Amino acid sequence: ENAIVSALAVKLDQLALLGTGINEPLGLNATLGVQELDLLGTASIDYTTLVDMWVKLALANHEASAFLLNPRDIGNLAKMRNDLGMNYIAPDLISNIKRLHTTSIPANLGTGTDESIAFAGDFSKLLWGIRQGMQLEVSTTSGDAFQKHQVHVKCTWRGDYAFEQPNAFVKAVNIANYPVAPGN
Repeated sequence: ENAIVSALAVKLDQLALLGTGINEPLGLNATLGVQELDLLGTASIDYTTLVDMWVKLALANHEASAFLLNPRDIGNLAKMRNDLGMNYIAPDLISNIKRLHTTSIPANLGTGTDESIAFAGDFSKLLWGIRQGMQLEVSTTSGDAFQKHQVHVKCTWRGDYAFEQPNAFVKAVNIANYPVAPGN
């Protein structure tokens, strides 16, 4: 039961971020009014990107509660070094904002299939409405499960989400996967 609940939670996260709106809910990536920062596939993630995302939110009178990135991009941030080989430290402007990672954000986008996307925003403006909590049904007798020695599992959840103010979010798109060299 816990494994199914965890899988459902991952799927709901994926849909909230990347849902296309075609036979599935519309996610943050496809919502009109979400601000965008396009790295054009020419740059890896760095603190400049996060600061630029923060600035876009501040200019729209919003605060970032978190940055959401693919684990690869969090790793690239952690590997950034200056010319002396010392790790960069996040600028004070963004140092207290959570940097969260999730595999719900892919790293195989773009023409080279190695680009990713990152999100920042005031996630209190992501509203979840739950009409029916998750229900799990298990049966060995439904359909032909008994004859085939199977177990049928049905998981039902009814709800939706919406973005109270789409401009309270920004996405950085076309983040390349370039190795971070010393001095970058």
